Amino acid sequence: MATDTAGIDAWGTRVAAAVLAAGAGTRFVGGGLEERAGDGGGGGVEDGGDRTIPKLLAPLGGRSLLSRALDAPVAAGCTPVIAVVANRSSPTALHAADHPGVSVVENRRSAEGMATSMQAAVAALRGLDSDIGSEGGTGHTVGACCFALGDQPLIGAESYRRLSEAFVSGARLAVATYGARRGHPVLIARSLWSDLDDLSGDRGARELLERTTVSEVACDGTGSAVDVDTMDELRALEAEWRSATPSP
Repeated sequence: MATDTAGIDAWGTRVAAAVLAAGAGTRFVGGGLEERAGDGGGGGVEDGGDRTIPKLLAPLGGRSLLSRALDAPVAAGCTPVIAVVANRSSPTALHAADHPGVSVVENRRSAEGMATSMQAAVAALRGLDSDIGSEGGTGHTVGACCFALGDQPLIGAESYRRLSEAFVSGARLAVATYGARRGHPVLIARSLWSDLDDLSGDRGARELLERTTVSEVACDGTGSAVDVDTMDELRALEAEWRSATPSP
């Protein structure tokens, strides 16, 4: 497939990452845990005592799902790395703000669906232009953004690197694949950001993927795009994690 480097020439090859962490987590129930709505932190569950845990702060291998999701783009060298949250003062937002190399962006329209979180991320990235100079192609502005989900803790840094390499080679829209199946991250070049303004609901980038030429980037062996939607899924993933991790 022929490549189009126009966006790269205009904006440079800097790749950002946005981890979407503003969802309500409404399916994260089970095993006697009760969902507690209204914490503004991406859905909450009661752990059997008096403590309420937002979904993305649930632990996997001793660290939160969100921390693991943020580790990969930071390690890959994406800059900036953004966590999009529903409420800047929520436990999820404060947790993300403590992660080295991560900035927090609030999406007050999160109840309208995932698309609004992607739009909030893009708006924040465009706002960086005023901090570093004009929007003219200095090579310092962000040329593309990798989008991922906060409840996919096993995506590896290498997947972000491979998508970034695809962008440098001319891809405007690239998606990681695992076993030939599309997953996350999804890289969207700046030349396509305006198309995100037309998206709505929870389909995220899928509408854009359906109408735009896509570069599929094989990421087998770099990690897993499995997501955690329920307590049963978290328990199963925790058991798998423990079995794969050598005892000290």
